[in-house]
Amino acid sequence: MPKLVDHEQRRREIAEATWRAIDECGADGVTMRAIAERAGCTTGRLNHYFRSQDDLLIAALQHAYRNTAARMTRAAEQHTGRDALLAVLLEALPVDDTRRGEYRVWLTFWGQAMTNGALQAEHQRRYDAWHQLLTRLVRTAAPHIPAKRAANVAESLAALADGLGVQAIMHPASARPQHLRRLLELSITQLLGDAPATTDAA
Repeated sequence: MPKLVDHEQRRREIAEATWRAIDECGADGVTMRAIAERAGCTTGRLNHYFRSQDDLLIAALQHAYRNTAARMTRAAEQHTGRDALLAVLLEALPVDDTRRGEYRVWLTFWGQAMTNGALQAEHQRRYDAWHQLLTRLVRTAAPHIPAKRAANVAESLAALADGLGVQAIMHPASARPQHLRRLLELSITQLLGDAPATTDAA
């Protein structure tokens, strides 16, 4: 009897292998062979699931986004108001080994997206979704502020998270999790007014 293959599961496994290859080799150094080795298959099998290396890179980006989005959803569900906003922002930062590895790959994608239209479009879609999530959380945390200001606050917090994330990767000794948390709390308070986030966010 022929072996049944879960094609979607196999695509996810290959996307994860691509992610690992990028973390270890950088996007410029990744080859189909390197990905195939980590996925435990042949390059021919990769071509069966993905038409090109660009398709593989986009699948890896989507895979990482789904993982990050799932963590953010759990964080938002476990908290309310400003604490939910703080918890979700913390999920975007490289505060442990898993997130540091993910963030290094995100940075690689940012560089690649500057000259790759397909990656740029995919990255823009993900960034738009991130901004929309933050806007919703800001409006829930501070329902008194106008919608336009909520969007501006969300954009400011997204920019802050980007900057803190890069700083944490480049200078990890000066970017301890509690320090990053305090910076986020301070910014949330400054942007939304009094009543800073409490300390129950993970």
